[in-house]
Amino acid sequence: MTYLEEVLDMNETEVRTILSTMPGLKYVRSNKMFERKVTYFNAELQNVTSATKAILMGRPSLLQCSIKQGWEPRMQQIRAVGTDDLQQVIALFLMSDNEFQAWTLKKKYTETIDFLRTSTPTPSSVQFSEDDLDS
Repeated sequence: MTYLEEVLDMNETEVRTILSTMPGLKYVRSNKMFERKVTYFNAELQNVTSATKAILMGRPSLLQCSIKQGWEPRMQQIRAVGTDDLQQVIALFLMSDNEFQAWTLKKKYTETIDFLRTSTPTPSSVQFSEDDLDS
């Protein structure tokens, strides 16, 4: 399996781990699919093959996911956070779906709560005019 060894600099043990998860990689058609997935990851991870390798070795089952339905929605959420830290991106990709969903909600609501804390006037600073009063 020279593709895995050459592109991701994998050793024999790592190649066996990947193949045990996705034995279909032994066939030509599956190799093309795998190449597309590696290309996708490399592009998203700024062509850092070690990051791609870390993700695939940490969660080989990702190879069975569709890019469009499985990976791209998660990448969109990661992009929305605006992180360029590859270690954080790797950690976010290695999270289970439930952990990732919890992280996303926490991030979303933390930002909202912080915004409300900083922009909501305190009760003592609210002033009413006579126009605000009901007659």
